[in-house]
Amino acid sequence: MVQQMNTERLFEFLDRLTTEAKSLNLNKKLNELSSNSTNMVNQPQVGSYQTAFSTVLDSLEQALHESWFGKMTPFEAEVLSSIDLEALEDGKFVRDIRQTLAASSVLPAVLQETVSTLNNNIKTGLQKAENARDSLKELGFEAEEVEKGVGEIALRIPRNLIDENFDGFINDASFFNDLIATTSEIVLGEPTQLKLRSIASSDYAIFLEMLPEIVGFTVLAIERVMNGYKTLLEIKVLKQQLASREVPEELTDHIQKDIDKRLDEVARKGAEEAIAQWETKAKKERLNELTTLAGKRLGELMTKLEAGYQLDGRVGYEDLEDDEEGAEEQNRLREMDLNVRLRIQKIRSEVIESERLQQIDFEGPTEPNDDLTE
Repeated sequence: MVQQMNTERLFEFLDRLTTEAKSLNLNKKLNELSSNSTNMVNQPQVGSYQTAFSTVLDSLEQALHESWFGKMTPFEAEVLSSIDLEALEDGKFVRDIRQTLAASSVLPAVLQETVSTLNNNIKTGLQKAENARDSLKELGFEAEEVEKGVGEIALRIPRNLIDENFDGFINDASFFNDLIATTSEIVLGEPTQLKLRSIASSDYAIFLEMLPEIVGFTVLAIERVMNGYKTLLEIKVLKQQLASREVPEELTDHIQKDIDKRLDEVARKGAEEAIAQWETKAKKERLNELTTLAGKRLGELMTKLEAGYQLDGRVGYEDLEDDEEGAEEQNRLREMDLNVRLRIQKIRSEVIESERLQQIDFEGPTEPNDDLTE
């Protein structure tokens, strides 16, 4: 079930959704796709209709992949799914159509029905989203945007982990603040003053405002640690399976101790990799201590992510033409925002993979994903 968001963030999401769909001429391309599939049914002997259909399909797939729909954070994707538009995320509906086409016995009429249903569902969902956005705007709710040159990172906490005294929430807020203070000192050479942007009580989320560089490095470090942590998740699954088969407790305890030891090593290594990739300003005499501290806190964060916590992050920028003043800096911020979104996607995909492994008879390690480049 999708976590709730405050009204301003809902408006921002719906406004972005509507704007992106219009910039891609999504309705027009969907109509072209539907029209060509109908022509294929009515005149299957005309090869040009099949060519036109494939051309539009390829165009849609590329456009959606390169747009915001292909770079959504996990929370954005979750909200998109909650309003029945998950088919748009990274062009999922295009893959559904290709899967229909791959069926050796598919008939043009079956393809046409599939395309028509997808077309109607997406257009109906987009219209509802636009209507909701317009209604919120009329009521005076505007987007809670991140200013250009400002970064934001958020930690979303599962509601079931917050007790009636909110002790858990306070502890998580303190932990999150300490983590960012550590990464900010690595980036800037000294701890930066963090600004609490907001606390969303509806979904128990903490939003911190900071320099874009701190967001970029922090998410990079988390992604690097998670890349190694995946192996530990697989070992945990194997441990669970051994426990379910009544393996002696002494053996599973030994495995758990090994996991705890490896977590420290994985977290430390991930922090080192992130520092090596980033142009940090930390003082040399402090760097080793900061690396150890960052590793410890990143390791704690991994266990929180496994327990259901979620990350979000973004960087504010302004879209400028290349010849406009300040375009180079805004393009840099835009690229940083893209990297933040992609890395958060990867982190979430690793967590989802670990959840999947716990539901199947996992028998061995998988290959690590390719690293993202800065």
